[in-house]
Amino acid sequence: PIFGSLEDFDALVAEAHRLGLKLIIDQVISHSSDRHEWFVESRASRDNAKADWYVWADAKPDGSAPNNWQSLFGGPAWEWDATRRQYYMHNFLAAQPDLNFHTPDVQDAVLDTVRFWLERGVDGFRLDTVNYYVHDR
Repeated sequence: PIFGSLEDFDALVAEAHRLGLKLIIDQVISHSSDRHEWFVESRASRDNAKADWYVWADAKPDGSAPNNWQSLFGGPAWEWDATRRQYYMHNFLAAQPDLNFHTPDVQDAVLDTVRFWLERGVDGFRLDTVNYYVHDR
């Protein structure tokens, strides 16, 4: 709500185009919120339709994180999830789990979000965190 409604956005696009301006929006597609419905479903079990939509890994035998990868904001890039009993990867904040771009359904879903904005009249995107879209398996 603090950013306005889709109707407000549509009015912004229309006015920008009326003035001969192009509208580019910031698109961050390397991760989602840990509150996003995709992550909520993914963390619910290891065998649901979105189980592999995020980067999950088993703990080492001693219970520690799968490897020594670090988050850009400090500390490990892995967060333990007690519900799923696995670690999930986050290159940024723990509340921003990384999407698994090795999964074709993730690629399709992300392209759908981009298509959504194009259909609303956006002229282009600034793609953020592109060097974090894909991880080493």
